[in-house]
Amino acid sequence: MKAGALFETGGSTRRVNAEDTALIRRVQQGMGSSYYRPGPLGKSEVCLRSFAQKLRRIIPETRPGGAPRSGGIEGRATLLLGGR
Repeated sequence: MKAGALFETGGSTRRVNAEDTALIRRVQQGMGSSYYRPGPLGKSEVCLRSFAQKLRRIIPETRPGGAPRSGGIEGRATLLLGGR
């Protein structure tokens, strides 16, 4: 069976989404634990690293030690989302 054929059926797509949802919930629960400590991203996390750099470039408050400015971050969030 081709990979594309597997996802043509609604049941398979729903099953994959349900598995993803369960995994995400477990990760979020773990991050809420008092044992969780944030750390650096792995070298293989190329997309996450790129996104974090973009956030730091556009929204100064996301930089280490960045203090919030008055007026909020709505304008910079709009830039991040591509002007939506």
